[in-house]
Amino acid sequence: MSPEPSAVRSVRGKDACEKILNSQDWSACSFDYKISIAALKDDIPELISLIPTALNNGFDIANFRQWPVFRFVRLNEEFNEAVKA
Repeated sequence: MSPEPSAVRSVRGKDACEKILNSQDWSACSFDYKISIAALKDDIPELISLIPTALNNGFDIANFRQWPVFRFVRLNEEFNEAVKA
């Protein structure tokens, strides 16, 4: 099993994290994983496009402020605009 990508990104950086993420097929994963992967990859357009669906399906806006996986994108102005409550 691969190390946890968010922890890898924190310790070894974005490139190491992306290497792990790109080594897996995420197509059948849950929505929480998809939005987390977009955040870890700094794929802001993808992340922003997933936010409305997330919120419409019970994803709490507070998750964007609380989940550690989003700490990497919280400084992004576009992301912050998209998650304003």
